[in-house]
Amino acid sequence: MSTIYRNLEGPFTKKDFEVKVTLPHPVVPDFITYRHCNLPLMGVGENGTEQPFIYFDDLIDTSYLKKIKEEVLIGEEKNIVGFNKIVANGIVPARINGQKSIDSLIHHIEKYAPDNTWKENILKLGRKGDIKVFLHDYFKINTAWEGIAMFRKYNGAYEDKSNPSEWLSFMDHFPTMYKFVESLPFKYVGYVMIFKSSGKNPVLIHRDYYPTNHSVNFINFRLNQKPRPFFLYDMHSDKKTYVNPDKNSYFFNEIDAHGLDIEDESRLTLRVEGQFLDSFKNQIGMKHNDTFNWDFEHSRNFLKSGLFKIEESTDI
Repeated sequence: MSTIYRNLEGPFTKKDFEVKVTLPHPVVPDFITYRHCNLPLMGVGENGTEQPFIYFDDLIDTSYLKKIKEEVLIGEEKNIVGFNKIVANGIVPARINGQKSIDSLIHHIEKYAPDNTWKENILKLGRKGDIKVFLHDYFKINTAWEGIAMFRKYNGAYEDKSNPSEWLSFMDHFPTMYKFVESLPFKYVGYVMIFKSSGKNPVLIHRDYYPTNHSVNFINFRLNQKPRPFFLYDMHSDKKTYVNPDKNSYFFNEIDAHGLDIEDESRLTLRVEGQFLDSFKNQIGMKHNDTFNWDFEHSRNFLKSGLFKIEESTDI
């Protein structure tokens, strides 16, 4: 595969997608998000259109998952580990989720929150994530996740989440999770986290990052042994592709838009980030190291169609 584009990111750079707004805050003056684009499902790897998901149940012993769930619930009950609220990133048109995205509202906050009461409240907060969660609640957007719990060192940067990281000091309380993660086919492990869904609200459709070349590898493990209505969403055709309900472990391309329909109860998902072993990549059919690359044939073909559009408006 020969690279034809002008930089490592592909035909577009962060500047093509990035939007910045200034907030009246002494510590967190800027808020950054990414523009909407109508990218269809690109899937995983060079044959991405044929594999929106990759499943691992036949390759990995998932018998540990029930015990891991028990460890996490006990750890939460004993306050060994806590769940911090998270909010999806990116500007998404209101027509897709039936409501404006929090990122659109923040970027036009003077228009949608003219009473200005939010200004005094955000001054009490010192982290960008906490400010976004507060504004999420301020605009009465239903929370999809009860939170996320981290088990390895974490700095909050998307770009660093697959880089090598270290276990946090409380892992003696989670021996099954530790043993399981250490046994997985990764060269090295980055973030390890548990997502806890609310069971009352859907996960609104979003992307985790703007469409750039990337090699993020991860596995999601479903700890509740019930099917989940998790799906990938094609921004071009407006169609959903659901995860196989019989599978407990899967991988997808995080720049593909995705979401979760309302469930009947709160659920736990273990995610392990890092870099797969080369032998494992070959085993699952990732011919090149990239999870997504604009030089893949299906990526080039969509660009050549002239249908790709980056939405300039942030009030959508």
